[in-house]
Amino acid sequence: MRLFNCLLLAGVSSVFAEQIPTQRINEYCDYLVDRIYCYGGYSSSTTEDFYYLPVQNRQPLSVTSLSSAWVSAPVNKGKVDFQFRKSFQRISTSDHTKMLMQGGFNYGTVPLQDSFIEYDAITDTWASLPDYEGPGHGQIYKGSMCYVSSLDKYIFFGGISQHTGTQALVVDGVQYPSKSISHGNGHDIGFTHLASFDMKTLSWNTITTAVNQDPSVFSYQSSIYSSVQDTAYYFGGYYLDPKLQHQFVSFKEIHSVQFPSYTWTKYSCTGDIPSNRAEHTTTLLADGKTVLLYGGLPLAGEYCHLLDLDTRVWKKCGLDDSAIAYPNRYGHSAVLVQDKLFILFGYVIGTSQNDVLVLDVSDLNHIKFNHDYTYTGPEKPTVANIPVNTTMSNIHPVVSSAGNNNTKNDLGNTEDSSQLDPTSDSSTSNTSTIIGVTCSIIGLAFVSAGIFFFIRRKRQSAVPVTSRNSMWTNKQELQFNSQYNSTTFTGNNAQNQPNNY
Repeated sequence: MRLFNCLLLAGVSSVFAEQIPTQRINEYCDYLVDRIYCYGGYSSSTTEDFYYLPVQNRQPLSVTSLSSAWVSAPVNKGKVDFQFRKSFQRISTSDHTKMLMQGGFNYGTVPLQDSFIEYDAITDTWASLPDYEGPGHGQIYKGSMCYVSSLDKYIFFGGISQHTGTQALVVDGVQYPSKSISHGNGHDIGFTHLASFDMKTLSWNTITTAVNQDPSVFSYQSSIYSSVQDTAYYFGGYYLDPKLQHQFVSFKEIHSVQFPSYTWTKYSCTGDIPSNRAEHTTTLLADGKTVLLYGGLPLAGEYCHLLDLDTRVWKKCGLDDSAIAYPNRYGHSAVLVQDKLFILFGYVIGTSQNDVLVLDVSDLNHIKFNHDYTYTGPEKPTVANIPVNTTMSNIHPVVSSAGNNNTKNDLGNTEDSSQLDPTSDSSTSNTSTIIGVTCSIIGLAFVSAGIFFFIRRKRQSAVPVTSRNSMWTNKQELQFNSQYNSTTFTGNNAQNQPNNY
């Protein structure tokens, strides 16, 4: 039995070995309980992988070492149809224990069977949720989603859609023609009205009585919700003009929705106005009134800005990025952990990325890239210390602050093998010694095999990167996007727009 346990533990250790995920774009990363989880996105293939990055180390670690500290987590799918997807609407629950993922873009002509899914970090389980069936039918992606605490509901808006059939859609008297794309048909609309989802009742509601809603339909925008102002804000991306052509939404103005009245307002901004962009991220910082804008397409100019929601004044971050190979990117994730903002994955000059960048946002007058990272927040229970059903599928190793894997049980306690059999005598002790030696040999074999496959995978995934000083042209942007999507935008800004249909 002990020999079996030894084989099992050796196998589990090899499965949970730290590794470097493949480069990817349009993934979703978020901070749950005590670690950053990442799911989905497009890499060199459409694999359905799932990773987490432990970030509660109390000892300093180099940011470079964090890139190789990811752990590949097994997917406890349950009854969920766990298909590849990217560019979905996403957010974590208010208690930071679950990831919610709705819609998304998938490959092929068959829609996602489970279009709205959740991951629970406490129970390590996936579940399917009822999907949206209001105006703008189809599989929506490139929209936005935020949690409105005053309503205790999730609010969706904008986006475009896939798998909508060949017929034109008529919404509010406007006809939107179908577009033929390589992966099913699509339309230039998603959530044409604000839509709310109630996690308690698992029910949707389309808000058709919103006040002063702009008739334009947004996509590729980002959004944040300020609980202080009880307002959702929408930034950048594209809108459809009266001729149904995509045009950039200027950062000179921000669109907002005040709750609970669902009143739309457009505000003018001043200061260092960011250039037009899409595929960027916006993060509401700890003070509750400052938004940090990072990255975006096209890859040009200043990539980091701050907006004061009270004064509506933009200013540049003024980052010293001389030691960062590729700071600017788009289609990435931005995850706030205390006063550190993690910038993960995304696309840069000629290739997608799998590095980790960490911004120190503790001083808004001096935001900077950190070269070392230390968690300074309050103690929080780790996933492994939270009681769950004792099954092998729920066992997660806890990575120590030094970056080493320590195999622990479900309660987070290191098991002492000498306590497993209190009646053992000298003969069983000798047997244990023999088995122990055997385990060591087997363990070394697993480790060697793991190192071999890691090196081979790293070589296979290595992609030559062009010089940082070589600017990526618009033609190259479109060439890349055409590799994983298929249809170009039309309109005056088409040359700068991603091809994400």
